Amino acid sequence: MRLSTLAWLALAGCPSTSDGEGPTTEATEVCGNGIDDDGNGELDCADTQCACPEICDGGGGDEDRDGVADCLDSDCDGSCSEFDYCADGRDNDGDGRIDCDDTDCTVPECAEDCGDGRDNDADGAEDCSDTDCNVPECVELCADGRDNDADTAVDCDDPDCDGNCPEDCTDGRDNDLDFFVDCDDSNCEGACPEDCLDFVDNDADDLVDCEDPECFSACDEDVDGFLNGLHGGDDCNDQDPFVNPEGSEVCNGYDDNCDGLTDEADPTNDPNSLIAFHEDLDVDTFGRTNSPIIWACSQPDGTAVGDLDCDDANAAINPAATEICDGLDNDCDKLRDDADPSVDLSTASDWFTDADGDGFGDGASIVFACAPPANTADNDDDCDDTDPLKLGPGDWVPDLDADGYGAGDVFGVISCDPPADGWASEYLEDDCNDGDALIFPGAEEVCADGIDSDCDGVDGGCAPIYVGKFQILDGPSWTADPDTVSCVGACSQLFGGLPSDYTCSSIGPGVVDAQAFLDGWGDSTYCFSPKSEGYVKNSHYDCGAFACSYSTYVMDHSCSASNYCFLLP
Repeated sequence: MRLSTLAWLALAGCPSTSDGEGPTTEATEVCGNGIDDDGNGELDCADTQCACPEICDGGGGDEDRDGVADCLDSDCDGSCSEFDYCADGRDNDGDGRIDCDDTDCTVPECAEDCGDGRDNDADGAEDCSDTDCNVPECVELCADGRDNDADTAVDCDDPDCDGNCPEDCTDGRDNDLDFFVDCDDSNCEGACPEDCLDFVDNDADDLVDCEDPECFSACDEDVDGFLNGLHGGDDCNDQDPFVNPEGSEVCNGYDDNCDGLTDEADPTNDPNSLIAFHEDLDVDTFGRTNSPIIWACSQPDGTAVGDLDCDDANAAINPAATEICDGLDNDCDKLRDDADPSVDLSTASDWFTDADGDGFGDGASIVFACAPPANTADNDDDCDDTDPLKLGPGDWVPDLDADGYGAGDVFGVISCDPPADGWASEYLEDDCNDGDALIFPGAEEVCADGIDSDCDGVDGGCAPIYVGKFQILDGPSWTADPDTVSCVGACSQLFGGLPSDYTCSSIGPGVVDAQAFLDGWGDSTYCFSPKSEGYVKNSHYDCGAFACSYSTYVMDHSCSASNYCFLLP
């Protein structure tokens, strides 16, 4: 606001004339009266005698006589434009912002502020677009030729520009962000050597991967002369030199000749590679003996390798089974029970040595076996195994003739020793004549003397007469469907008469033991241990599936044991 003349005068302290006449030579300029009081041609504040407030009118007058006029004078701050004075260190327009901090100051004199949204230096580029702004605060602009973010990488050389640049095929970056880097990017075709396993024509010669001669060594890893089928060749397995279009198809689960067919599904499969399988009805992993061969690469259901199962209806019988005491050939080695040295003796029975042959065993001498061995008993009750007349603990009967055999009422006390002389064990057969010491069970019979010396009810005593022998395999074949026959029956067939006319021996022509060897059908045992001379099992050899028959006279297996025939007196 401009001041009134009187105010200016008061401020200036200028004197005024008292007579209102014109100036005198010594007159003093009165500032603000509109009169040239001192006559020097200068009026009021224009007179150098007047020190007036600065008038910010742009007229160029230095009214306050401080050497600066108008807006150059700090007295004018708040009344002037900042734009015209952007480097004077003053707030010319009074808005609280000085020089280049003022938005009015967009002039070359100002430095570019890279983050205020203004073109501070008036060069037409704002903030990071200004070449003056190469600072970490700026984002790389990727096409202006400048290192905007001051990381020493310019435009597409800066990883910040990935996705905004074409693929550079040598920098190890995915410049175009298509998930393929350098030569893996199809945009690099023609700029790279051929990569033999990426399905891309890297060198732009219209030959991809293994089709390109550059790749022949890389595409034939197994060096069989055929290129990798996954990348243009026809080798379906480039890791195996035996697998290629000229390979030989064999049973191995692979397509050896690359024709898409495997093993026996390929008509060119080598028959020499097929495996022989056999029927396995009991599914014990062992094939039935003598069953037809089934040729295949892979094992069909219900078959096994090998044909050593001697009983394919019983899964517990096979070459891997344990031989046990059950009358069967469990492990298919053509030996059964005691005849098999591998028999599990934990399944055997306890037998006791019977050295004196009295039917009672010695508890101090035990034998483990399936069947009773010779000179053994099934008990350990013998009171004295060196004396056949000392049997197991028992009662006693009178022995009046002192021949070791008694008759009559028992003593009534069980013991190993007789109560006194003249007593015999109750286990011995009854003496049929306890008044004659020459007559007792087992005594020697005098032939046809009218006396039953051995208490067998017959006055015999005449020894049987040996008439001949026969071998088991001399008999008719099982396949001829013969009847089973006992030893005495075979003797009557061979030497005439009735079976009751004969007795047999399994030992030889000088000993009658009333026993004979037999051969079995329906099992794998060639010769069965001696049985009673009249023993047979089943009347006919065809006794039903998986059952056995025994005969002393039949041609089967290779049983060559002999039986001996004696004619009774």
